[in-house]
Parts: sequence; structure tokens; C-alpha cells
Amino acid sequence: AQADPDAPEPRFALDWARYRRDGDPEVLEQLVATAERAATVDNLLQVSQLFDEREDADRGRAIRAEAMSRAPNESQAFLQQARADERMGLLDDAERHYRKVLALEPNN
Repeated sequence: AQADPDAPEPRFALDWARYRRDGDPEVLEQLVATAERAATVDNLLQVSQLFDEREDADRGRAIRAEAMSRAPNESQAFLQQARADERMGLLDDAERHYRKVLALEPNN
């Protein structure tokens, strides 16, 4: 059986490699679209970090908000948002997101 070339996971891996190699903004948008179709929020979190690296904090924040909405018990999404908030000087938001991480992972 042949794998579906449009399945989110292999498509994301291919586009990720292309983006990292070329930095093409169109490929970045393809990554966003593919991440939105994935079964988990892992790809969304990866893409949000790319936007942070490009200093597009608003877009990174919006993508993480989608991840947090889709997976409200995914501590990694809240941790990434807390760190981004802290870098942006949004300390009240950072504290709120750090507290959410602690609520989700009390032994961490």
C-alpha cells in the first residue's frame, strides 16, 4: 500500500524541510495549513515557534491560541505561550500561562 502524499504528517515533514532550506514565506503558509489539518497540535506548536523566530509574535500567539483551544490539556502549548508572553513583556499573561502548566502538571 502506498502512503497518501497529502496526509498531514508526511506533507508537514516535506514542507518543514523546504522551509528550513529556503525560508520561503509561501511554504511557511503551507506549513500552517498542513498543521491545522493534523490530528495533534504538535505541528501547530512547531509552526508557532517559526513565527516567533521571524519576530511575528502576533501570528505565533494566534497559532498557539488555536493549539490551546484544540488541546486544552496540552501543557506544552501553554508553556510555549508563557515563554513568548515573558519575552514580549506580558508578565501577567506569562504568569497565568505558567500557572496553567503547573495545574496540568502539578509534579513538574
